[in-house]
Amino acid sequence: MSDEETCMQDMGARQMSAERGNAVGRGFQGAVLDLLGARQFDLKVVQTQDVYGGVMRRVSFSSDSPLPASLHEAAAWLRLWFPLEGGREVQRGYTISSIAPDSDGCDIDFFVHDGGGPAAHWATHAKVGDHLHAQVMGSRPFQQDEALQGVVLFADESAFPAVCSILRVLPINVHAEVIVGGDHDLTAFLPERRNKLITARFVDGASPVSCVESVLQSVMRDGPGLENWQFWAAGERSALRDIRVLIARGRHFPRSAVHIQAYWIAGRSFTLER
Repeated sequence: MSDEETCMQDMGARQMSAERGNAVGRGFQGAVLDLLGARQFDLKVVQTQDVYGGVMRRVSFSSDSPLPASLHEAAAWLRLWFPLEGGREVQRGYTISSIAPDSDGCDIDFFVHDGGGPAAHWATHAKVGDHLHAQVMGSRPFQQDEALQGVVLFADESAFPAVCSILRVLPINVHAEVIVGGDHDLTAFLPERRNKLITARFVDGASPVSCVESVLQSVMRDGPGLENWQFWAAGERSALRDIRVLIARGRHFPRSAVHIQAYWIAGRSFTLER
């Protein structure tokens, strides 16, 4: 065997060893993603800053290879692997707040709060030069119908970056009714719309379902009606359960025009896919 062949064999062995280490550290979920062919990227921290009045921490990353074109779409998200003790890693999904035009980097906003899980802890202590592994699979970006007339959006802090990304891509003539829940009034940080076709409300620590119902009734009674409108909601699971029942009972939207997704469960760390 030549020296070149020996070198290539050693490199292959080291790569297989690293992959086995990743599979062990990431458990069953990581193994499944690898089997399904989820693409992996190495993200490097290039900047950190507090945003939205200090409620969130924005981490800017560079990527070792171009990120997929699908991540340029509104509310698209990445699977990030955060380190734990003992060499293990845990996965969390996070919305892409913005992505570089050439796809070689992105910004991600982390909700930092008391009792936060491993992702919030990592973001709070992240510094330039730190690395995270990321994978892409299962992201469902916001898809708007060509005849779209308006949207009703609900989000707590965990989904606020996704709502912001949706507002940025809406055509200028589309109405937006935004309901912000959670413990922080972030309505002042919503993207401005030149035509002012946006109404924002904050639900202070209460169940948002009554506010959502009020908004729907208002649009039907005083506004253009809900024909060719879409409904998008994300946040804490129990709040979304009530909203899901309301939307299903009212039958104001076709199923294809509704997206409701739990991002987290009260009393537990952020564990659901986003």
